[in-house]
Amino acid sequence: MGFLLLLLSGCGGVSGGELTCTEQYWDGTIGTCVPEGWEIVTREKMTEQGLPSEVIAAFQRGDTISGQTPVFLVTRETLSEEMDAKAYSDASIRSVAVLPAYKQVDARNADIDGDDVQIHIFTAQPVSEEPARRYYQLSATKAKEGFTFTALAPVSVPASLDKEILFMLNEATLMEPVEE
Repeated sequence: MGFLLLLLSGCGGVSGGELTCTEQYWDGTIGTCVPEGWEIVTREKMTEQGLPSEVIAAFQRGDTISGQTPVFLVTRETLSEEMDAKAYSDASIRSVAVLPAYKQVDARNADIDGDDVQIHIFTAQPVSEEPARRYYQLSATKAKEGFTFTALAPVSVPASLDKEILFMLNEATLMEPVEE
């Protein structure tokens, strides 16, 4: 199933050298602002790359850093019962703490659609044959669905990439944007 992409003008950026939203992504379920240099990955390409069906949206940086292409994925899971966003966020943080070579780098308070959650930044090496990576993760819920926004990057990231990823996470939403 293809994603519906709405391009809206004036989607929340600031001027003066700060990041701006070059594309407002909304697929009917999740949204975020996509900054310059990031591309939306089609469902066809996600399938070709072997991403599981739980991945409902993907974005990738157009260039590599330290031999790795930064990616930003959104996964969805069906919950057995409704769960508040903070409890789901906390559970998501606990679930990744068992990954091989896990080390928390930072945790920042965030807001997604009025719900208080955390942006959890950590490094881990889940696959021993692959290099360790830096992960940025934000989890939230809507009704009986849990969503996790995860960016993967090299362990050491340039400040510009860090800002881009945090920008996309802080702009994450589960509510349809309102056209102005």
